[in-house]
Amino acid sequence: VPITRDLLMDPTFWFLTAGLPSLLGLCLPLLNFILMRVSIVLNDFENYRTESEYRTQLIIKVFSFRFVCYFATLYYYAFISTGSPQAIENGILRVGTGVFIYVTVSHWWGVFLQIFFPLSIRKVRLHFQKKQLREELKMIELEENQLEASNPAEDDEAANEKRVNLVNRRCLLDQGQDEVWEEMMLPMHDSFPEYIQAVILFAYVT
Repeated sequence: VPITRDLLMDPTFWFLTAGLPSLLGLCLPLLNFILMRVSIVLNDFENYRTESEYRTQLIIKVFSFRFVCYFATLYYYAFISTGSPQAIENGILRVGTGVFIYVTVSHWWGVFLQIFFPLSIRKVRLHFQKKQLREELKMIELEENQLEASNPAEDDEAANEKRVNLVNRRCLLDQGQDEVWEEMMLPMHDSFPEYIQAVILFAYVT
């Protein structure tokens, strides 16, 4: 199809040229996430003897999938769709659009899934954790007020035992509010996804 001014003004043309690749760009990070989990499960099942073998096989699995997904259209328009000058022109346009969408839509969506989405989940978990701690503190203060209002005798064993229990609960609650527990909720950092992403970007550039 010759690229004309009327064709460039047609919304259907841009939907097919940019809309569908954008949908693919949104799906690729999700597929990468699923494949990463499947690859780790397969590697654990294969039970390699050394860490280097484990990493090598994981790289082969993940990189092969991403290479096919990200470079299939590039190789198709570069080496297969070359029958006529119009096909070459359309291929160049589609390849440029695909590269642009990959480095924008797909990359931004991947950043959201890898950074902002886990941070949002962590904030929600921290909110409910702090809410639970506040409710527990209110319960302890209420029991302390009730114990003081009852004015028990100094030799009342039940009251003394309850008083010790409240002191212990308050100490545990103070320890539970320490920031170290928030740090413990953070997942372990793995540089492997960043390494694969850098390899894919470098391959695109070259």
